[in-house]
Amino acid sequence: MTERLKGLQVDDALKPACMSAVVDQSQLEQDLRYIKIGRTKARALAWGGEILNRETPGFYLQPALFTETTNAMAHRARKSSARRLRYPRQELR
Repeated sequence: MTERLKGLQVDDALKPACMSAVVDQSQLEQDLRYIKIGRTKARALAWGGEILNRETPGFYLQPALFTETTNAMAHRARKSSARRLRYPRQELR
């Protein structure tokens, strides 16, 4: 899974096969808060969660992969988050 995430391109959504930027600064800050919560709740961040700099202005964030989690943890995170990462699911299978 980590290798597949590393293969995703996070960049301008107008570029082919790219995952788009976070909507705005507020959303980026919220995403970073959730990543911080994940790190402090004894979950292992296997990869990602870093801010990316790109040529096109925007708010770019690597997808984050947490391990050592349970379905209940994921369910709580989904319920409390108003936004979900948008990426082609078929690329992660």
